[in-house]
Amino acid sequence: MRINHNVAALNTSRQLATNTFETNKSIEKLSSGLRINRAGDDAAGLSISEKMRGQIRGLAQAQRNIQDGISLIQTSEGALTEVHSILQRSRELAVQAGNDTNTNEDKQNIQNEIDQLRNEVDKIANYTEFNTIKLLNKPASTGTAILDNLQKGWLAASEKLVQDTFGIGGKNSNFSIILDTTIDGPGNTLAMVQYSFTPGVPGPGGNLQLHLDMADFTNSTYPNGGGFIANDRIIAHEMTHAAMAASINISTGMHSWFMEGTAEAVQGADERLSFSMGGMTSQQLADRIGTGSSAWGGTSDDYSMGYAAVRYLDYLISNNGGSGVKDIITNMASNTTLELEDAINANVQLNGLGINTLADFATQFRSAAAGGGVHYINTVLIPALANSDTGSILGSDRASSIGGGAAVKNNSDVVDESGYGTITSDPLTSYVEIWPSNTTADSIHIQVGANSDQHMDIQSTDVRSSSLGISAADVITNAGAAITIFDSAIKNVSMFRSSLGALQNRLEHSLLIAHNSEENLTAAESRIRDVDMAKEMMSQTKSNILAQAAQAMLAQANQQPQGVLQLLR
Repeated sequence: MRINHNVAALNTSRQLATNTFETNKSIEKLSSGLRINRAGDDAAGLSISEKMRGQIRGLAQAQRNIQDGISLIQTSEGALTEVHSILQRSRELAVQAGNDTNTNEDKQNIQNEIDQLRNEVDKIANYTEFNTIKLLNKPASTGTAILDNLQKGWLAASEKLVQDTFGIGGKNSNFSIILDTTIDGPGNTLAMVQYSFTPGVPGPGGNLQLHLDMADFTNSTYPNGGGFIANDRIIAHEMTHAAMAASINISTGMHSWFMEGTAEAVQGADERLSFSMGGMTSQQLADRIGTGSSAWGGTSDDYSMGYAAVRYLDYLISNNGGSGVKDIITNMASNTTLELEDAINANVQLNGLGINTLADFATQFRSAAAGGGVHYINTVLIPALANSDTGSILGSDRASSIGGGAAVKNNSDVVDESGYGTITSDPLTSYVEIWPSNTTADSIHIQVGANSDQHMDIQSTDVRSSSLGISAADVITNAGAAITIFDSAIKNVSMFRSSLGALQNRLEHSLLIAHNSEENLTAAESRIRDVDMAKEMMSQTKSNILAQAAQAMLAQANQQPQGVLQLLR
């Protein structure tokens, strides 16, 4: 027997300590209700649980955000309900004023009431707010307005027009839309398509970019005689460049008069040409082409010359049995290394006229003899300049130009006439668009999720009388025009109310989704973090019994060495 080391007691003491430790852990879990009270309990589980807790709390806050967003929308919609009522009453008064049974004094009284109602519309627009945020007097910025128009009609209509006219498109090229807001473009350049290519290597370009100069680009258009700068026409012009850059050889042998003239011909440039012809003769205009390979000046008159030259080229090919300039572009699109001069040389109709080179065509275009370009300008182009110019890429000028096509009525915009109006982030079919990230800079963001970029945007709007266009309503001088003005205002308010209603419905669905996600995520986090009370009580009972048993055995183990005393008697 050994008395220096009581091994049995040591073992029993260790078992007692272990059981006491397990009992204490069980008591800790049972008292807190948590399976994980410190990282040592379950290191991986703690990490997952804390991440889930962040999501759960985020979803709970998102639900409150959504409810606030719904309240904001309801505030706007309630104010717009009153605006609608005012506009309906104003229209009713305009109809009343249109009746000649009313004297001028009666009409003045009607106008006075309309003026007061208009002032009330302005008051509603200026005073409607939510948490001090103005809701109805915030016009969208020029950038947002331009992007909206690009996404709901300008790009799609331009692409379709170029495809219908020349049969070419983007060939799934990347197409970046870039807002130039910090640097003003050169020469009041409103829009410009840029592309990359390898100099001296024939072929199409790549990395297409549509640059919009926000310093010069405005929300206005100028239909029917108001000037040749109209936003949708500019986009059509540049989209022609994009399609040509993506489809044909623009690296070698391409000349600006053809590129710019083709782009002008697509959307109709009679007003530009008419303006140019007011300051020069037909011969002076045609002489600007030089040898066909001369340097490009880039002035408005040069654009007019390019337009006239392409129209003349189209005329020559069409009159000799071809399909016009489309034949040249189609030929170049089928052979992407073919140069412009080679495409002209390969055209049977032009060969029959003795035109084999750019210089041949330039000479013919400068000729004033019968059948020459100057003769064509005088007898065909100039007489057609008197027709209405709609300022639209589907305008009547284009209908009498390259490829034919149906004209739209005057004072109409392509977005209205082409059945567009729904904003889509993917309006193009033959390009891959890359949009700027700040398309909703003037929106009210509603955070509807637990993570970044999980938000819905409420577009800002302006329902002041100046924005609705009702400031000019005068029933004394023209009650009929006033009725039209109020009809348009009612339509605009209806559209915005409809968009708010649709957004409210979306938010209500988002609220249900967030609540469901929170519930299920909480259940998952509970399975990781919370203790199973019944199971842990079993473990605690077991550890407690073992600890008591170990305590009793330790007492006996300590008594064992006393047996040695019997040997000493």
